Amino acid sequence: MPRNRGKRLERLLDYVHQLYRNRGEADIEKKELATKLDRRTGQMVYLARSGFDFEGCLKGGRNICVEAKETNGQTRLYIDPTGHSGLKIHQIEGLLRRAKLGACVGVIWLVNWDEAYFIGPKFLKWFMKNCYDKSEKPGGRPVKSIQLELVKRYCPPVMRDG
Repeated sequence: MPRNRGKRLERLLDYVHQLYRNRGEADIEKKELATKLDRRTGQMVYLARSGFDFEGCLKGGRNICVEAKETNGQTRLYIDPTGHSGLKIHQIEGLLRRAKLGACVGVIWLVNWDEAYFIGPKFLKWFMKNCYDKSEKPGGRPVKSIQLELVKRYCPPVMRDG
């Protein structure tokens, strides 16, 4: 997987969150993960499981948690049970736990830099219960990704045509 995938989307969201902050509508910040340099390999190592990309508070006191995902040339958003790439199971579970407590939660999925969708808790819960890890046909392969066609049908767009 290429490095820095999703950084464009995160910069765009940082800009939008600054606008909300200036208007007094929300205070949403990018969460940075604690890392350390592995001197043997020269690579950065995460010290804890990832949470959500953005967390904050909306005017009125409601908590907000957003995970940002960007894909290029793909029509699916992978869900990785091992936690190495894509949308992670523990992130989905965490978003759904927070939604139960009244937080505004979801995934913003930017597709090919042309369109973006907000995948809310209702869709995530339905997908995990009815689609994830189930095959559509007997003997078929388990579903491990969210199809763009489903998202287009059931989730609101937050950006189209750049």
